[in-house]
Amino acid sequence: MINTFALGLTSHCQVNCPSCSWGINKIPMNKREYYSWEYLENISKYVYGIDKVYIIGGEPTMHPNFAEWSPKFRELFGCKELYVWTNGYGNFLFPEVFTNYDWVIMTKYTGKTFKGAPNNSEEMDFLFKYYEGKTSRITSHVINENGDLCILEGDGIPKISMGEIEHRRPLEIQKTGNCGRDWKGSNMVAYLDGKIFPCCGALYLPESIGIEPTENWREEIIKLPIPCDKCLFAQ
Repeated sequence: MINTFALGLTSHCQVNCPSCSWGINKIPMNKREYYSWEYLENISKYVYGIDKVYIIGGEPTMHPNFAEWSPKFRELFGCKELYVWTNGYGNFLFPEVFTNYDWVIMTKYTGKTFKGAPNNSEEMDFLFKYYEGKTSRITSHVINENGDLCILEGDGIPKISMGEIEHRRPLEIQKTGNCGRDWKGSNMVAYLDGKIFPCCGALYLPESIGIEPTENWREEIIKLPIPCDKCLFAQ
């Protein structure tokens, strides 16, 4: 059953990941979008009451209305859980805004992530320390031995997690199995540029097919092919 909806709030991003699952690095700057509130209202009519909503991008915190809209997303979509996936662009700008989310998922970059990658360690560390100071009791604080995965949980704060972006093998030696980022593996679909896609990992591929929202989108979306055989994220 589809119970998770990944919403692309913008196609702007300040990082140029070569393996961007949304293909942001291939969109010319003059073609990138900051989606409007009316755009969100339109899709909310078709997914209202869904269990989980992920606010993603591009980089969602680059949207000029991100801070204003964050307190409204839960009511707009009628979701039980609200997530945001970020590279930390807004961590210094408005750290308090993340209290509107159940889970803040951050992607860490270092010089080893890919050639020319920025290092956003300061942004990551800042948000962890900010919310450590906002909770009366830390219930979990896990850091793996490499320091590339960290999770913080505490009373009265959102769950904060940070993971370093994965390194991808060349496509010619890539496997072709499902990676679990679609409606089959994680009950998730994605919405970008006015279309719903059956997978949120293969949107960068020309072979990725989406549909415009209708009352029957749940039945229609599972009929679409998912191009795992051409995807960098295949398992």
